[in-house]
Amino acid sequence: MPAVFMWNWRRDVRSGMEQSQPPQICDSIMNVTIVNTPDKWIWDCNQDKDFTVKGVRNHIDNTWLPRHYRATRWNKIVLRKVNIFIWRVLKDRIPTRFNLWFRGIHNNSRVCSCCNNGIETLHHLFAHCPMAMKVWSKIARWLGLNIPHNLDMIELLDHVDSETFPKN
Repeated sequence: MPAVFMWNWRRDVRSGMEQSQPPQICDSIMNVTIVNTPDKWIWDCNQDKDFTVKGVRNHIDNTWLPRHYRATRWNKIVLRKVNIFIWRVLKDRIPTRFNLWFRGIHNNSRVCSCCNNGIETLHHLFAHCPMAMKVWSKIARWLGLNIPHNLDMIELLDHVDSETFPKN
């Protein structure tokens, strides 16, 4: 006979998402069978059942990350905070005016504060804004690179990765 789960909550379940979660939990544990054997740890997210950090990473990547997500590229030459910033750029987690508005933080305007021309999205801020274009051209001249205009951030990083830097 299947076990019947009785919930005893310390407070009432709120509405919205919280109200839909208890039935989801019940549905997910409905097919659980409890067997009277000694406890043991098994990692069932990979074929050999052994727990490894790589197995956890692969499981998280395959389960939680969007399919368009690129592998995290850490560059040992640049500072850690630059690597983290690039990672945030690739995930579109920079607090642009559009991203803040999209997440419910309403400000007076979504127009770019640098050029007052165009919605301040990640792509605009780093590629289309005239101020960003000037910065990229100065960086390119400083590094001796030829960076095409109007690339999105992934294309820009791919382009920089493919460049050979002059030796000083």
